[in-house]
Amino acid sequence: MVKVTIAQLLGMSMGETPPLGKLAKIQTFNAKTTYRAAKAIKAIGVEVDSYEKARVALCQKCGTQNVTNNNYDIDPAKKDQFQASLQELLDQTVELDIVKVELDDDATGLCALDMMALEPILDMKE
Repeated sequence: MVKVTIAQLLGMSMGETPPLGKLAKIQTFNAKTTYRAAKAIKAIGVEVDSYEKARVALCQKCGTQNVTNNNYDIDPAKKDQFQASLQELLDQTVELDIVKVELDDDATGLCALDMMALEPILDMKE
């Protein structure tokens, strides 16, 4: 089991070139490491989907949908409530039923920023 916050999961799965996407493309892994990486990616995807549903529900509760911009306009009277609730959601700790992905120095293909984002699910071999 690996404990992470929702904010950490989003850091792994968001951005122009998400660290999880880079992890998924590494072709030098042995079968065991590939399997562990796939299980981690799947587990994180489930949690991110759950977060997204909760975030949208919060947006609907505190704002109105702006179809033009494909987002929500938060009611100024509910802005503080929205921000506090969103932060509480991001701070939630979840347990992923995974084994950490073992990496060694010559098999990563990840930059330092990727490794920082993925740190909770990585096990660096010496």
